[in-house]
Amino acid sequence: MNLLESFKTYLFSQEVKPAPVTVKNYLSDINHFVKWFEKQYGTILTSPITNSTLKQYKTEFEKSLSPASMQRHLSSLRKFFKYLKTEGKMTIDPFEESVINKKEEKDVWRLKDFKNNLFVGNAAHLTIKNYIIDVKQFVLWAKEVTGLDNDLLINRLSKEFVEEYKQRLIKNDAFSPATVNRKLSSLRKYLSFAQENGLLRI
Repeated sequence: MNLLESFKTYLFSQEVKPAPVTVKNYLSDINHFVKWFEKQYGTILTSPITNSTLKQYKTEFEKSLSPASMQRHLSSLRKFFKYLKTEGKMTIDPFEESVINKKEEKDVWRLKDFKNNLFVGNAAHLTIKNYIIDVKQFVLWAKEVTGLDNDLLINRLSKEFVEEYKQRLIKNDAFSPATVNRKLSSLRKYLSFAQENGLLRI
């Protein structure tokens, strides 16, 4: 029994059975992905599917499928891969991988906590907005310069590194002295928060 047939059997064996048209849509959407995968990679659907595979699939078809259709396809695949992992037919659920990666990406620099800290300190809304923008620009620059991911980069920050960023801002003719001072002030505020919360030590 192939994966689609076993999934179909599983759906109809549930206590609350889905409508036949729902099952038909599930199988149609999954079959669409399977055919694309086999053509793309020249192998049957037994290899581990990663989040990057899903992104590639979405990129390829998001122009030919309506947003609603793409969403339905992804929902069908989400249920399918959850079933495959639960049944031990695959070791990876690419949708779970996506959630994990987003959480790690989101939490490393603790910008939400920093923002909340500023709100508690009664900082003005525009000031908070500028702080966050300035810190994000610093992080982007740091990632470009080092080529490191967030989790490695945050452990490599040093006074010398921050000083290099300061000199880069000063030398940039696009920034006025007032803008440079604001950006550095934002960074000092963030670094102070990060040190107080044990996020980094520089």
